[in-house]
Amino acid sequence: SDNLFYVSPIVVYIDNFTNDINPPMGVISNPVSGQNVNGVVDFTVLAQDDQGINSVEFFINGNSVSIDETYPYQYSWDTTTEANNSENTLSATISDNANHTILLQPVLVTVIN
Repeated sequence: SDNLFYVSPIVVYIDNFTNDINPPMGVISNPVSGQNVNGVVDFTVLAQDDQGINSVEFFINGNSVSIDETYPYQYSWDTTTEANNSENTLSATISDNANHTILLQPVLVTVIN
């Protein structure tokens, strides 16, 4: 009789990518909600992530105005382009290196120039 043995192949998957399941965290640190602003304002986001921040995108009244990929994450906002005594909503998104993106709590400020 023939003794035939079949040996199944062993397959090994190597995953060199970090299994990043945690989204980034952050907050708009300047200006603060309810603040009156004028001139050039440093619109600033504090961002953190266990595997690194890719970018922060800044929005004014829903319009993207800047993307910053380096710390400190900020945009110099010239408020003189806004109507005097106008309320403006500032928001931002943070994206980490695993493409997780979060939308930060927006702030509402009034431009008084």
